[in-house]
Amino acid sequence: MTFKGSGMDDLRRVIETFPRTFTTEDLINHFGWPQQRARQCIVNGQQSDIVRVIIDHRGEDNRHAIYENARWRREWLTKPWRRYG
Repeated sequence: MTFKGSGMDDLRRVIETFPRTFTTEDLINHFGWPQQRARQCIVNGQQSDIVRVIIDHRGEDNRHAIYENARWRREWLTKPWRRYG
């Protein structure tokens, strides 16, 4: 997959725009990217452990799989949710 621009810059934009979850379709619709560029961004995020798949809808184009910002999950799991005293 090739396109003009930096994959990490695209990934940063995605994380800023969708801080929790997103789909490939969300990226295509919001940024106006072709499917190859959206997939490249997601693959880059998975390889650098910034993005993970939380629901995998196997399909012809895999546009409906749901991806999650791994940082959000770590923050959510370690956040103090109850105060004592």
